[in-house]
Amino acid sequence: MAAGAAELRRLQWRLEELEQRVGLGGEGCGPRKVAEELVKVQVTLNNIAGKRERIKILFKKIEDVIKYLDPQYIDRMAVPDAMKLQFILAEEQAIPARAALLEQVKNLQPILDSTSIQAVPDHAAKLQRLSQIHIQQQEKRHDLTDSVKTLLEDYNKMHCRMENYKKTKIVEKPCPPPFTDLPADIIEMKVKDGSKIRNLMGYAMSKMEQDSVRQILFSGSGKAVSKTITCVEIMKRRLKELHQITKVLFKQIEEIWEPIVPEAGLDALTVKRNIPAICVLLSKDALDPQEPGYQAPGSFDAFWTETLKAESQGQMKRKQGGGRGAGSTGKHPRSTRGMAGGP
Repeated sequence: MAAGAAELRRLQWRLEELEQRVGLGGEGCGPRKVAEELVKVQVTLNNIAGKRERIKILFKKIEDVIKYLDPQYIDRMAVPDAMKLQFILAEEQAIPARAALLEQVKNLQPILDSTSIQAVPDHAAKLQRLSQIHIQQQEKRHDLTDSVKTLLEDYNKMHCRMENYKKTKIVEKPCPPPFTDLPADIIEMKVKDGSKIRNLMGYAMSKMEQDSVRQILFSGSGKAVSKTITCVEIMKRRLKELHQITKVLFKQIEEIWEPIVPEAGLDALTVKRNIPAICVLLSKDALDPQEPGYQAPGSFDAFWTETLKAESQGQMKRKQGGGRGAGSTGKHPRSTRGMAGGP
């Protein structure tokens, strides 16, 4: 009995000592947060135990993962053999065509191995140089485009400005004939835009029919060029055996523009222009056949034969087509006869 009581007191003392140590620290120290630390330790131990269980589960699944990653297993699961057979049978018709293409490639193998094909890499430098030239030309084209744009803008400005002016006079700069060693008394027919062909040819024919007159010079510029050629052809039709030398040149003219309203304070303008001109020398005597623009007598016959032939073919087409072309055919025969027989 006494031993049991002593043991009980001893346990009580140990319990009190434990409570004092756990509940209270040293002197001046507050109670320790033992419960919170014990909770954290418990949570950590639970997390470790849970992860261990998950690791066990994943370790058991490794064999399944290896099985699923096997390519043969994927083929068995994705495409069955029956479907593979269908795929092969579906390509049965395309296989001969592909075989034929392969045969063509085999036949073209000598061409692929030819020196021209093998030399393609050597042309890379040349192609690069050509590309650079092309780029430079494109840059020049842009520059020219800008220049043309500037010129058009200047033209528009000039046009708007010229609306305030009117042309009052045209001065032709003297231009010596492009022929050398011409007689001083040669007859020169200066054809103007408003000249009458009948008056020109009446005077020219009266002079050329004289035996003393051996040469005549026709000249015209601008809109009178076509009329000058007409006069020459008429004379060659009237007078056979005429030698001809034709020269084409440019003649400078000056246009005087004055303001429409003088009170506007605008100055008069002088515009210089170069217009085309033609000079035709007709001679009864022989001329140098080596001279540029020379035509021997009768050379116009072949030209007019071809012209009449082309016109007759055009008339036949217009007659077959009818309509407006058929109505216009009535004028061409009269013009053709007038050219053949003279005015």
